[in-house]
Amino acid sequence: ESEGIVTIINVEGGSGNYTYELEGATVFQGNGFYNLDAGTYQATVMDDNGCQWMGEAVVVQPEEFVVSIGTDETTIQLGDSIELEVMTNMDLDSIYWTPDEIISCINCESQVIHPLTTVNYTLTAINEDGCVSADEVMVFVEKDNPIYVPNAFSPNGDGVNDFMNVYPGAAVENIKTFKIFTRWGELLYTSDNFMPDYDSDGWDGTFKGQPMSQGVYIYFLEVEYIDGSSEVLKGDVTIIK
Repeated sequence: ESEGIVTIINVEGGSGNYTYELEGATVFQGNGFYNLDAGTYQATVMDDNGCQWMGEAVVVQPEEFVVSIGTDETTIQLGDSIELEVMTNMDLDSIYWTPDEIISCINCESQVIHPLTTVNYTLTAINEDGCVSADEVMVFVEKDNPIYVPNAFSPNGDGVNDFMNVYPGAAVENIKTFKIFTRWGELLYTSDNFMPDYDSDGWDGTFKGQPMSQGVYIYFLEVEYIDGSSEVLKGDVTIIK
């Protein structure tokens, strides 16, 4: 910005009063010149007899203060996290993150965030000279294939693939209901409000203690996600013997 200053000091010799000039400067007071752009200026000091001293004054453009938190946008899956870390070319005096209501530490240089929806995060930083710089990143949150449901299992007691279970990702908060039916609508198995324990949960392929025959069965699944939304999934699974 045009905020450079040149001040002429320690003038000695000559006769009478001094006048000061700086080529290209329009704002001055006494021996000081203000609102200057970076560049080289011709300075002149003149006494009452017209004697002159001339010299150059250089206004240096300081290095730009820059902060960055990486790419301008990124995409994560619901339930995943991402680390945002401050990168800068100068020592920092203070920093501030927004939106502050979903940031765990608004003054920390590194953040691990767990957004539930798409959010634009902004970092504002102030260096030791009081200069301000900012950067932002848009974090898109998607919900792709947050739960896996197998299409076949083999309940033969060999300890491998003996249960029909569901496999939720990080986006899943709760399995509200999980039901298995025959193709004619008879309910064979139900479980509500759980997160799977893969060693014991799930349908073991029996009904009233009797093993079901090889064939196709229907599942119904209602899933609650960590963002508060729910989804109903339907499909079929095959018992293989």
